Amino acid sequence: MLALTRNSDFLGIVGCRTKTSIQGQVVCIGDVVKISKGDNHNESEGVVGIFEDKISVMGFARTPLSQLPVKEITLSHTELSEGDEVSFGIRVKTFSE
Repeated sequence: MLALTRNSDFLGIVGCRTKTSIQGQVVCIGDVVKISKGDNHNESEGVVGIFEDKISVMGFARTPLSQLPVKEITLSHTELSEGDEVSFGIRVKTFSE
């Protein structure tokens, strides 16, 4: 089992399903998604994880994933491996309880 971490912070178990789907595909922890341009932000890309106690996207930590205009999954969590750096210091590590 893999987990997302940044420094010593736990950001979720890779592959855990969220309640959000795009084009019939469920968005999961560890997916990198493209967010459409909105009133208060430009189009951007970020990894899905647990930020500020909610499932969100890196760079949008205050907004729950369900409220973001997710356009597409650009990198699936299934492509992640131990040691990968997904985004700005967010790494994939083996999860141990």
